[in-house]
Amino acid sequence: MLFLCTVIMSPSPPSSPLPVKPVNSAAELEHQSPSSVTIGTWTRPKTNSGKRPSKKELSDSMGIDESAYGFLMSLATNALSEQIQEKQHLVDTNRWSNVHGDQKVEVYEAFSQKVANTSQTRPDFNQIKECLKDEGIVNYFTQEGWVLARKRWKNKNSGV
Repeated sequence: MLFLCTVIMSPSPPSSPLPVKPVNSAAELEHQSPSSVTIGTWTRPKTNSGKRPSKKELSDSMGIDESAYGFLMSLATNALSEQIQEKQHLVDTNRWSNVHGDQKVEVYEAFSQKVANTSQTRPDFNQIKECLKDEGIVNYFTQEGWVLARKRWKNKNSGV
């Protein structure tokens, strides 16, 4: 059963920022479940004439640089390649929206695990960590990673 609550908050003075508990280690990031990801405000940038946004436009809209964007995309693709190898039926699913919710949670967790295990060595770890607090960004990387991993798996196994 779902309960809705309305919280009335008094505005806080501008001099007192809200307390934020930073994630200091890969272990803390690893234990951050997909349910603890905040619903963010990030949406994919719009472009004219139906073109896909460039990596620069996407990374700028996420608040990270292009190298961090490429790093996260490669982690998502690798995590999803492993998921596809374990669960072959993911290859036969034509659209990300048709992937069952439980399987999406597994994919999110695999991606989070990859990020936790490898991103702490980067100098922009804090930027990446902040970026991935937004549910829209996490969903973007897992969806695009799934598309690329599925394409990679099909090319690898088609005998071409």
